[in-house]
Amino acid sequence: MFDRDQAAGLRQLFTRLRPEVILACGGAPQQAQVVAELGLGMAGLGREVLIIDGSAGEIAQVMGLAARYELGHVVAGDKELAEVLLEGAPDLRILPARRGLDQLWRLTAGSATSLKRQFARQLAAVETLIVNCRPLGSPAAGRAFQSGAHVLVVLSEHPQSITMAYREIKALKLDCGVTQYDVIMSEAGLRARAVFDCLADTARQFLGVTLTLQGNLSCNRLEAAVARGLQGGDAIEPVTPYPIARAIESPQRDLGYFPVPSSRSSDRGAGRV
Repeated sequence: MFDRDQAAGLRQLFTRLRPEVILACGGAPQQAQVVAELGLGMAGLGREVLIIDGSAGEIAQVMGLAARYELGHVVAGDKELAEVLLEGAPDLRILPARRGLDQLWRLTAGSATSLKRQFARQLAAVETLIVNCRPLGSPAAGRAFQSGAHVLVVLSEHPQSITMAYREIKALKLDCGVTQYDVIMSEAGLRARAVFDCLADTARQFLGVTLTLQGNLSCNRLEAAVARGLQGGDAIEPVTPYPIARAIESPQRDLGYFPVPSSRSSDRGAGRV
């Protein structure tokens, strides 16, 4: 059973630093692309980034890698953490965790001690942790990282995506008390904006939460910074003065990690658990 002491223990897996945590959720088909580009952008600025991937190896696939093992093998004692970690780019590592992500929230004392030793050897310098949550998996992650995790919802125009995103937001509000959410739309244009506005109005009216549209994916552009790490895919196109990734050059500013040099920066913070 999860408790607050366990949440503190999970933070302590990263022994030298308390990493900033981003929970990416929503279940849209482009979620892995957004997470990969966000990780690449932050790593490109010299930050040590770890993506814990709760999907079926989608982050590795986006980056042209193959995830043979995952965190569940480490928790079970079958593999060492070093055998599971993937190098996505300089300063960016990926930890596949389709099964292991859920196990991480309910480690036994022995497993937690072993895992902490391995994290200390391999990941002590991590500054930014991005958790790519499976559908409806974000509340467990949110409870595990109660102290200041940001929430990023990836949304598409498809009705199933809208329904899933709303369920995710509702679960996070009820289970973790999250009231602020950043949103990336996978499509551009008036219809995409209308879908976001409808979801934002519904969430505000019935859940009492605030959604902020930070950007959208554009199939017509691939930013140069992303192209250095990814040879294909979608690039994030801004729809606000401070989008989540403008040419993927300073996404952490847009998520509220550092102040943006503008009088409007103070009201562009990210959702936090």
